[in-house]
Amino acid sequence: RQKKNRERCNRLITFIEANYANSISNQDLADLVHLSKDRFEHFFRENFGVSALQYIQNYRMKIAKKLIKEGNIPISKVAQMAGFSDYNYFGRQFHNHYGCTPTQMAKKYNSGNVR
Repeated sequence: RQKKNRERCNRLITFIEANYANSISNQDLADLVHLSKDRFEHFFRENFGVSALQYIQNYRMKIAKKLIKEGNIPISKVAQMAGFSDYNYFGRQFHNHYGCTPTQMAKKYNSGNVR
């Protein structure tokens, strides 16, 4: 059973990392590991400590931060590349997650070279 759970977790992580820029629902993930939506939500929280949507959001934030640190990418493009279709929502979520705006972080890492 542990092996099966580990395989499911690995399949989920692989899928999320490959598809984070697209819309991903709990139902998509439940189907991937052949669980009902309710059982999947319990399984995910039990194995990862957060909901699937929170895990995806955290992963997208990590990607956005990485893209901002690399520099020379407009913040609106960073939002899109990290899987956010709404730029304003991205800005709010980024600020909630990191305590600063994407532009403030870009200035910090890129000495003010922001587009």
